[in-house]
Amino acid sequence: MRRLLLLTEYDGTRFAGLQRQGAGLRTVQGELEAALPGIGALPKAVAAGRTDAGVHALAMPFHVDVEGRIPVERVPEALNRLLPEDLKVVGAREVAPDLHARKDALWRAYLYRVLVRPHPSPLLRHRALWVRRPLDLFALREALPLLLGRHNFLGFAREEVRQGTRELLEARLEEAEGEAGLEVRTHDSAGLGPPEVDLGALGGLVVFGGVMNVDETDAHPFLAVERELVARAVDRGLPFLGICLGAQMLARALGVPVYRAPVREIGFSALHPTEAAAEDPLLSVFRDGDPVFHWHEDTFDLPEAATLLATGEEVKVQAFRVGARAWGVQFHVEVDRPELDLWLDVAGPEGLAR
Repeated sequence: MRRLLLLTEYDGTRFAGLQRQGAGLRTVQGELEAALPGIGALPKAVAAGRTDAGVHALAMPFHVDVEGRIPVERVPEALNRLLPEDLKVVGAREVAPDLHARKDALWRAYLYRVLVRPHPSPLLRHRALWVRRPLDLFALREALPLLLGRHNFLGFAREEVRQGTRELLEARLEEAEGEAGLEVRTHDSAGLGPPEVDLGALGGLVVFGGVMNVDETDAHPFLAVERELVARAVDRGLPFLGICLGAQMLARALGVPVYRAPVREIGFSALHPTEAAAEDPLLSVFRDGDPVFHWHEDTFDLPEAATLLATGEEVKVQAFRVGARAWGVQFHVEVDRPELDLWLDVAGPEGLAR
C-alpha cells in the first residue's frame, strides 16, 4: 500500500462543493473517489481543505492510498482519463504513509478576484466579482494590516462549525488590466501544529521584516516557531540573513531582549560601518555615511557572541554577525523603489506621523 498526494485543479461551477454529500449531489470528492478504483486505489480521498459550491481551486491536495503498482508519474494521466472535464489531477507524488492532507497542511491560500469596469463580463461571471465603480485601492491597501493575526471567524460560519479561529499570515492586493485581486494566506490556529522544517534541505535562510514585534507571540503564534527555527539554523551553521524584524529575531534567538528604540526610524539615514565591516563579505560594500532605508521602532543590544558591523545616528546596533555565516541588519537592503512606493501608499500620512 502506497500513500500518494494528488494535486487537483477544478472548476467549481457545477459542483455542490468539495466534500461528499447526499445522493444526487455532484461534488469534487465524489467524482475523484469514483475514479480512484480505476488506478488500483482505495475509493477514499482526503482533501487539505474545503470549498463551497461554485468555488474553484488551482491547487487542492488530496491524499489517497494505492494498492496497485501503477508508477506515480503515470497517475495524473490515468486518472484524468476517468475524471470529468472540470476536475483534473495536475500532479502526484508518493509521501509518507502517515501523511494527512488536512492535518499536516501548513497554510492555505485564497484568491478573490474583482472585475472593475462599467459592464459585466460573460466570460468571467464565474471567476470574478463585478464592480461597476472604481475601487479605492489606497484605502483597501491601508486596511490590509488589520486582517493579519489571529481572529475568530465563527460568526461567519455555519451553525455546525464549532471552531473558527484562523491566523492570517499574509494579505496582498494586486491590480492589472481592470482587475483587482486579494490573496490571503492563512492557517488553522487550533488544528495545525508548528511546521517541521528540514534545515538540511535548505541552502540558507532569510527572514524579512513585518509590522509586528518579535515577542507578540499571542497575536502571531508563528513568531515563536520562527524564533526556534532561527536558533536551530544558527546552531547548525546554515547561512542566515535577518532583515529588520529578522535581525531582531536573530538577537532574540540568542537570548537578547528586544525593546522600544529611543526614536522611530522611518526613512533614510547614514550608516557607519565598523572596522570589522571592512573584511566582512556582506557589509564591506558599504562606506561611512552611505544612506540606508529604515522602517522600525524596536531595537536590541549587541548579542554577547556577535561582532558589531555597523552603527547608526540614533539606533546604535545596525548590523552584526554571529559566527561566520549569520547576519542581522536593522535596515532594509531588499527594498527597491516600486516596493518603497507601495509601503508609503499603504502607511499613508497617518502611519508615517504616528
